[in-house]
This record gives sequence, C-alpha cells and structure tokens, in this order.
Amino acid sequence: MLPVLFPQDDERYGEGHFGRDGGTSMRRSIFTDPKTMASIGVRSLLWYTPLRRFTFYRYWYNFTPEHLSFFVNCLNQIREVPGDIYELGCANGHTAVFLNQHLQSAGIDKDYYCVDTFDGFTKEDTTFEVKHRGKAPRNLGGFRSNSPKGLEYTLRRNRCKRTFCVKANVENYDFRRPIAFCLLDVALYRPTVTALDKIWDRLSPGGLAVVSNCKPGNCFDGAMQAYDEFTSKLAIQPRILHDRLGLLEKQPEPAQALLF
Repeated sequence: MLPVLFPQDDERYGEGHFGRDGGTSMRRSIFTDPKTMASIGVRSLLWYTPLRRFTFYRYWYNFTPEHLSFFVNCLNQIREVPGDIYELGCANGHTAVFLNQHLQSAGIDKDYYCVDTFDGFTKEDTTFEVKHRGKAPRNLGGFRSNSPKGLEYTLRRNRCKRTFCVKANVENYDFRRPIAFCLLDVALYRPTVTALDKIWDRLSPGGLAVVSNCKPGNCFDGAMQAYDEFTSKLAIQPRILHDRLGLLEKQPEPAQALLF
C-alpha cells in the first residue's frame, strides 16, 4: 500500500491546507479573488471558440523533460566554475525562464545571457544550407516570432534575475566574458561552427557547452556536422547524449571531479 502523502490529521499542514477545511478554504479564495474570477470567465467564454487553445496550458519547450533535467545537472556541476551562462538561440525564452528559475532556487550566482538574431536565420546561413547541404528553403524560415522587447517582458514577467537579452548574430558576437555553461541552439552549420570556436576560447576549465540538434537526418543537422568537425579538430571524443545533445567539456583542474 502506498503511504498517504498528505495526511489530513498532520499538524504540519494545518487547517485550510490539505486539511479538513481545505476544500472550503480553496473555494472561498477562488470566489473572492477578482483575477481568478476573471480568468474563469475568459476561459468559459473562449471555450466555444478556436481561441480556447490559447487559454489552457500546453507544453511549450523545444526540449524534452529529459533534456531539461540534463541542463539542470549541467548547471549544478558548473556552480563553482568561473564565468557566466549563455543561451545562443533562445526563441521565445521558455528554456531561459526554466533554467533561470533553477539558478535562483539552487542559489547559483551567475549572469544569464540570451543571444539571438530575433530575425530567424540569416540569408547567408540559409543559402549555405540550400546550396551546400541540400536543405529545402521551406524548412529554414522559422524562429521569427519574438523580439528583444518580447523576451525581456517574458523574463520580467517570470521574475527572472540577472538576465540579459542581446540581439546579435553569434557569428559576429564578441564573447568577452568567461563562460561556465553554454547552450548552443542555433541549428545551422555556419553559426554553429563559428560559435564553437569562440565559445571554446572563453570556456573556463571545468565549463560545459551543449550543442543541440546533434541528430542526423533532419533539416537542422548542420549543428551535428559542425560538432563532429569541431571535436575531430580538437581530437575530442564526441559525446551525444539524450538523442541529440552534443556535450563539450573543458578539461577541469585535476582536483575537480567530473559528473559526466
């Protein structure tokens, strides 16, 4: 028999919190909160329209729960590594919010930089994919739905701290600060291969970089080609984890233990 997770007679929870009066207290708070009542009213009205899909939760992440869990483990590992955190290619900021919340809850004291063109892929990069990698142009026109203003609002609304939005092409961006962790999610070959050289130079000993889309046979597998070429150039053993995450680890100081 499974244990009772929230015993009603446990004094730790008290009245109104999973207790005997919990249901009544919850109903009372719902009907006395104007925001809650307004939310219920809007959902009820929109239920009979196509707009209802925007009023109920849906899974917005471009990563699986396993990927997100892996990123959390990476952040835990680089807690004491000097440097900041970079997310290159942040789309609408959902992963940035998730990881920033973990930084706050875990007490990891680092700045978080979100770098994106906010205009989708560049013409030069998509042209290279079409001419030299045989990709279809119709698959290379996305990621244009956000803006620096929109991302800043999302981060602010979710109470993210020490976050910085940077509108830039990673191929031209100057990484001047040490890096402890970088999530590289720019998909195409040219921006990925250029960014890897820049990131590696700034990656602190013990730091980690993760390249997304390292999976063959899809429209964004240019990232995998760049990752394979980079690891071959540095004579590093490629490490593809969780189906499509390419891991890079800067050799730490001898006394620091590795988790991966």
